[in-house]
Amino acid sequence: MGRPNAILRDWLKVATPADARLLAAGAKTSVPNLRHVAKGRRGMTPAFAQRLAHASRAFPLLLRLSQTELCKVCAQCPLVMVARRPK
Repeated sequence: MGRPNAILRDWLKVATPADARLLAAGAKTSVPNLRHVAKGRRGMTPAFAQRLAHASRAFPLLLRLSQTELCKVCAQCPLVMVARRPK
């Protein structure tokens, strides 16, 4: 069992059912799977976080998802750390 994903859980609370279906279709998954990940019944993988982030580009800025916020592994990626480093 994975850990609850607060970002996805909060997103599902503010999104309409149509938004959830659109995100699921864009990420090649289902709305029930999104709910399972949000509640921690299934884990978040880097590949799934990337698919969700890319699919959320169809939404207004307020509803967009960030891959690094969805997945702890992505947040610790050396490439992300280099990009965040002050210049």
